[in-house]
Amino acid sequence: MFNLPQINFSSNLAWIATILAGLIGGASTMYVYFKSKEKKEISYSLVANNYVASVYEELPILHKIKISVGEKNVKNIRFVLFRIQNTGNVSISSDDIEQPICFVSSELIASQQLIGGYISETMPQNTLASVISYDDLGMVGLSKFTINKGDRIDVALLFADYDDAINPVGRIKGGTFKYSEVQNLQTTFWSRTWVVWAIIHFVLSVLLSLSLLLFSGVNPVKTFIIILLTLLIPTYSFIVINKFRKRNTK
Repeated sequence: MFNLPQINFSSNLAWIATILAGLIGGASTMYVYFKSKEKKEISYSLVANNYVASVYEELPILHKIKISVGEKNVKNIRFVLFRIQNTGNVSISSDDIEQPICFVSSELIASQQLIGGYISETMPQNTLASVISYDDLGMVGLSKFTINKGDRIDVALLFADYDDAINPVGRIKGGTFKYSEVQNLQTTFWSRTWVVWAIIHFVLSVLLSLSLLLFSGVNPVKTFIIILLTLLIPTYSFIVINKFRKRNTK
């Protein structure tokens, strides 16, 4: 007969809990890093695309109604509203806009199909931008502007007898300009990186403390080391990764 080695299950489980906590903490740190990585992005959304006035030739009674732009009679007036929004996580300056954000050809001005364009609303109100015609590009678009994270510019365009689709174009240095559904990017509690990171570590600490209470006979020194490692390993990983991110985004 031989004796099996005695295994201290409480101590082993505590160390296993430490390793698991470290792995989960490290994974959460990587997740926070990629979520907080610098992203330059401006999105455009189609908020409104409506005909505010139309004359249908198939209805005889409407032949008495005329819609005119200047001295030109037209069949319809179309209202289009675009929302330009910083959907990234950093501010974008006018220098970052390599190609201005444009909507339609400037030829529509000469043909009187583009009646006009203006800034309908900005958030915040002190965002400076205007609708202008770029002779070198042959396009009508926004003047270059600076826009902070979550800020937006609503651009209204009024057309006459113009039914084609409108696809804005633009180019951001080191970033993207893309279509997006209408959204509100007001900062919320759950979008704050540090709060998410703190909550994860709080939950890990509570779980570890409860696991230690469930098992008796754990050495106080080992208990202290376990808790210390659980907190320090993910924290150190976060600091190192954050320094690496800042060094590579200068």
